[in-house]
Amino acid sequence: MDEKWQAGPSMAMINPEIIEASGERRDFDGCLSFPDLYGETTRPHHLRITGLDEDGKPFDRAYEGFNAVIIHHEIDHLDGVLFIDRIENLQDLYTLSENEHGETVRVSVTL
Repeated sequence: MDEKWQAGPSMAMINPEIIEASGERRDFDGCLSFPDLYGETTRPHHLRITGLDEDGKPFDRAYEGFNAVIIHHEIDHLDGVLFIDRIENLQDLYTLSENEHGETVRVSVTL
């Protein structure tokens, strides 16, 4: 991830709907549903979302970069889609391990 990412404030989203998505790129993905498993998926890096906030008021917000990726990932959960459903090739799945030099490296998953 070469762009600077900064978390925004937490926000509840009730019935979020993606009304605009663009800037799709391949990037790493992972999920607490599959601890220590990661993969390369393609997700939009620009999203525009509408829905209701925690007070039941309508919102319309745009998200960029990794924030858009996270929002897209979470909306996928609402639609019953997991990141492994977005894996194009089994070779795109990996775990992380430490090599003999103490560096974190990807290890391909063999099924």
